[in-house]
Amino acid sequence: MSRARITAPAAAAQAPFAGAQAAAVRAQVAAEPPVLPAKPGLHEVTLPTAAATRMIQGYQLPGIASPQYPVAKVLAAVLGNGMSSRLFTELREKQSLAYEIYASVQPGMQASTLMLVAGTDPKNQQAVEAGFRQQLEKLASTPLTPDELQAVKDKLVGQFALAHETPAEQAYYLGYYEAVGLGYEYDKTYPKQLKAVTAAQVQALAQALLKQPPTWAVVRPADK
Repeated sequence: MSRARITAPAAAAQAPFAGAQAAAVRAQVAAEPPVLPAKPGLHEVTLPTAAATRMIQGYQLPGIASPQYPVAKVLAAVLGNGMSSRLFTELREKQSLAYEIYASVQPGMQASTLMLVAGTDPKNQQAVEAGFRQQLEKLASTPLTPDELQAVKDKLVGQFALAHETPAEQAYYLGYYEAVGLGYEYDKTYPKQLKAVTAAQVQALAQALLKQPPTWAVVRPADK
């Protein structure tokens, strides 16, 4: 089934959400302040059945309607999207501190979250914490090279295209963007926004994140 055949009914289906209603939702998202984490800091749980330590470090980001959202996606990809990312290269490959490590952005209307995630041996917990901080500091102090920035943006745009291969996937994104008030057109404008992200924007966001108190969630095995 071609894209044209599925977008025609989608255009008709979005009519009730178009115009003033969608604009009202976008205005509400822009106007409402983000909900800050209730308790920044460490939240640790000991699980006797756990075989390893699972760590998640979270930072607050603007909501999906913000111009900062695609910048955050690029920043997260630089840190932890794939085996060429900085966290994977530095903490897993070079230092052997984690068996799994990545970064992602969890989108929300009022606020999104940058998550740095690692699975590691309990003895490496503090070293992974320090490594997360160090990689953010590098992004904040040194701009991305043009080659690294372009490679990451190309990867994100390519992954977005791959996520639209089936009619069901295409319909999902059209419906999702309507539901959050961005409008189904965002499905076409989002890749353009990714391509427009600059190294200076990524560096500025990293600097802003370092001013935040992060929230840590850690599940670790019981001490032997």
